[in-house]
Amino acid sequence: MRKQKIIAFIALLCAAFPASAAEIRVSDFGAKPDDGKCDISAIRKAFAYAVANKATTVRFDAGVYDLNIGDATRDIFEIDGAENLSIVGAVGSDGEPKTVFLRRYKPERNLFGGKILKVLRSPNLSVRGIAFDNFPRYMSCGEIVANDGRGITVKVFEGNPYLDGTYAYCSNLWDGKTGNLVVGKPSTTFGTDVDRNLREFEMKKIGAESERLMRLDSPKVARTAAVGEVFSWNFGWRGHQILFERCDNLRLENVAVRSSIGFCMLAFKCRNIYAKNVEFRREKGSHQMNVGSRDAWKIRACRGLAVVENMYVEGVRWDGQNVHGTFVYPYGRVGKNALLMSNDFGGPTGSNDEVFEVGTKVGFWKNKSEEVLLTIKSVRKSGTKVGRNSQPAYEVEFVETVPDFVGETTLCNLYGLNLDSYVLINSTFKNIAGCASLIRNDNVNIAGCTFDHIMYPAVCVGGAIAEVEGVVSKNAYICGNKFVSCGWSARHGASAAVAVRIQPSQKTPIETAPYIENVVIGGNEFSDCNVGIDAAGADGLYISGNKFENVRKTILERKNQNVFINNNVE
Repeated sequence: MRKQKIIAFIALLCAAFPASAAEIRVSDFGAKPDDGKCDISAIRKAFAYAVANKATTVRFDAGVYDLNIGDATRDIFEIDGAENLSIVGAVGSDGEPKTVFLRRYKPERNLFGGKILKVLRSPNLSVRGIAFDNFPRYMSCGEIVANDGRGITVKVFEGNPYLDGTYAYCSNLWDGKTGNLVVGKPSTTFGTDVDRNLREFEMKKIGAESERLMRLDSPKVARTAAVGEVFSWNFGWRGHQILFERCDNLRLENVAVRSSIGFCMLAFKCRNIYAKNVEFRREKGSHQMNVGSRDAWKIRACRGLAVVENMYVEGVRWDGQNVHGTFVYPYGRVGKNALLMSNDFGGPTGSNDEVFEVGTKVGFWKNKSEEVLLTIKSVRKSGTKVGRNSQPAYEVEFVETVPDFVGETTLCNLYGLNLDSYVLINSTFKNIAGCASLIRNDNVNIAGCTFDHIMYPAVCVGGAIAEVEGVVSKNAYICGNKFVSCGWSARHGASAAVAVRIQPSQKTPIETAPYIENVVIGGNEFSDCNVGIDAAGADGLYISGNKFENVRKTILERKNQNVFINNNVE
């Protein structure tokens, strides 16, 4: 009898904790989908066990895992220091992820969204078959049924949150018949404009609860909106829902975001990224219009190669995919080989000693065409505050002698924060109230993609000096894509489907900003656009073999050098 009890006890232990750490199932730790119970604690235990025991796979079943966090500003899952780990959910025959992480929380106005998943310092990480969502979703929409010039009345669609007192952040207008953004109209609100005048942008319930009517007393919105259009808004505009930081050789497949509080996803300081079948889109068949108040996926300060294949992005405010590092400036010399350096905006992302990485290159622009590269030998915090925002400066020593031309207005590219190559292929971007593909990076290939109803230029190549997002791009190939109804609002002065443009700053005006080098725009199809291509500030511009249909102005080209335009068809 005692022997049987011992065998039963051992069996119970084996059920509770996997015998092998190679693959573990969250069900072994008590996380069961679709049971209505909170799964946070059990999943945290599974992740902790996986990291401690060097598991290679954490597996989830199909269904909804309830994450009852309550306070949505709090992070839910954090993984730090895993190696060769795969987080694997279920995938349907249609390629859709069938495992859902559903954050359940108490709605508050203007939340700074915490992270559902945060992964740090975890090389060879793979995430497959997971969808991310929120309940309630942190946005709503409905038909505009009245406009009296002082404000609008909105009838909220079924299935969308009907919450009194939300603020109309990052709001947009949609065609009620086609479900597309209204061409020719900008976003009705953004972020800081709402912050400055919360009273004007508060959505208030009116009438009987069953009528689902809300009132927005905003003359600004009323001037733009029309009865019959659909009005969408987000309840806040800050936060990062998914973060991968220092996850070299990151791989994402069959991952989806159905709604987000703030940015949907950020990859920061990762080396080598491969993504396939990643979606940022509303739930199919729902009356939801937008997905989130910020970018779908920001690839920031990364290195190596990034390949993004068969991505689908729809319904985000600002950008579909933004690829960039940061610019810095010198703030004084410290000997012949060293400089005080920092960012002119408020400090580069992360700590500066991580930004100024030993062994990487810094490019110092002498003029519009000449860049001198120096190699970082050492970095230390100086204790000095510099710039318009009094941010900390760092003493950066170089292997080479600092050239005489370097001064406080010298723009610097940080190649330690620049992808070696970025490839975007066979992807779809639709109904984005921003840019679809925002490129501030070198060696870019965008091919076989569809850009449909993009408010700003669908593809914008260059660099944003005032926003401190670099580098100044070199070698961009935009070939074999389709552009439909894109670019009716300006970004960096360009209203076109494809823009080649530098955003200047006070320190670096457009007259002295570096050239964008070697841009090829070929074999693309443009339809129903006001302007097809708007290029200014490039050295080496090739526009060939493009087809334009119902495009008022096919090509705007000025202030470029070494330009070749031929074989385009109107």
